[in-house]
Amino acid sequence: MTNVKNLALITALYILLIVSSLPVQANNNSDMELKDKQVKQWVENYFSATRSGKPKLWVSTFAKNAVVEDPVGRPPLTTSKQILQHGEGIVKAFSSTGLYESFIHINGLEAAAMWEYRGVTLDGKPVSFKGIKIFVFNDSGKIVSLRGFWQAPQ
Repeated sequence: MTNVKNLALITALYILLIVSSLPVQANNNSDMELKDKQVKQWVENYFSATRSGKPKLWVSTFAKNAVVEDPVGRPPLTTSKQILQHGEGIVKAFSSTGLYESFIHINGLEAAAMWEYRGVTLDGKPVSFKGIKIFVFNDSGKIVSLRGFWQAPQ
């Protein structure tokens, strides 16, 4: 009988240990919601920087080791200098320029966003087109990978 009681006690302790090590669902959901809000803010910061007219602000949203394929199919930008030169080229070619996000979906440190480009050329012609960007962030909120899917109007 003592062996049965010991076995029952060991089994109960084992079950208690397992149950106590399970994550609490409410905390996980609130942690996920907080992280999702944080990642959404990082995405919004990126889009806001594209509208600022300040290429250095835009570049500051990227990690030093970021890879930018924008659009996918062109050679990737792999240095901060290349990313900055790209941003400077866009700002110099337009009197106003920027991306406006319309939908953001978050999954961990990754996000997908639909957007519309709105700009005005130096000779006053409006330009508009839509696309999708796929972001991967590091824990510090910097973009480590950006893939853009779009085609500018001809």
